[in-house]
Amino acid sequence: MIDTAQRLFDKLIIESDLLSLAASETETLHLDFKEATQGALADKSKRRDFERVLAKAISGFANANGGVLVIGVDDKTRTLAPFNELASLEEFVNEQASRLVSFPVPGIHIRAIPTHTDDTKGFVVMLVPASDLAPHRSQKDHRYYRRSGESFVPMEHYEVADMFGRRSFPSLSVVLSAATKFDTKFQVTVALMNRGRTIAKFPSIELLTLSSPYQVSKYGVDDNGTFGLPPAGIGSHKQFHGGANDVIHAMGTKPIFRVVTEFARNSLTIHALRMTLAIAAEGLPMRTLDVDLSIAELEQQLD
Repeated sequence: MIDTAQRLFDKLIIESDLLSLAASETETLHLDFKEATQGALADKSKRRDFERVLAKAISGFANANGGVLVIGVDDKTRTLAPFNELASLEEFVNEQASRLVSFPVPGIHIRAIPTHTDDTKGFVVMLVPASDLAPHRSQKDHRYYRRSGESFVPMEHYEVADMFGRRSFPSLSVVLSAATKFDTKFQVTVALMNRGRTIAKFPSIELLTLSSPYQVSKYGVDDNGTFGLPPAGIGSHKQFHGGANDVIHAMGTKPIFRVVTEFARNSLTIHALRMTLAIAAEGLPMRTLDVDLSIAELEQQLD
């Protein structure tokens, strides 16, 4: 299940992608352009201003529906304005992303995009997902922001109070661990992660569909027949339902099962992996999500 911000971030790989974006898109609920003033990292005053911009964007996107901040595009003219010291800019944004707001926002991704003529100059693109830990407060002015239309606006007291009230629930998501290759098999571990701040009780996950030639490994997640939750079901339709003693703690991850494909020795052929999963827990209605990993994406995860 990929949201609008993630799809946008995934499309921004090279300078021409940014050029097309700036020419065709205005700032939206999920997109914000910012020009990084040259010298912003060396001059203390400019650096403080830049930190305030980053903090507001991270807080605002995380407290709303998530979004992408493109650093190096003039937000008024939408012309490209590459930063002269790209490596320093990327390092700075990476370091500050977890420090500029409270609580740190999980799942932020940062990508440096050099210009096509000079790889020391370029742009930084930052994906800020909607956060289950909201509200997040800027550490620069101690205010809570949310994205509204094309702007980041301070949140009202009742909005902050409402978010604190909603944050008491667990939040489950699916995490795939690094793929593993052996002499005669290729396998991927499927885990549940609780991104919320309270315990997820009675967690469950159902494998509704699984692409061929993958199968659920009968050897569990440790090759000794152990599963993260008690298994049931037959064939490719597997169910894993937790009981009263099966919990996932806040910000914890529990490996549940593995999917595996067998092959002749020394003749590995990796296949794209597609699954439909349904996950739930006490207090959380069941939701269905699709996982679709290409061969290239799987090969990148090989450990």
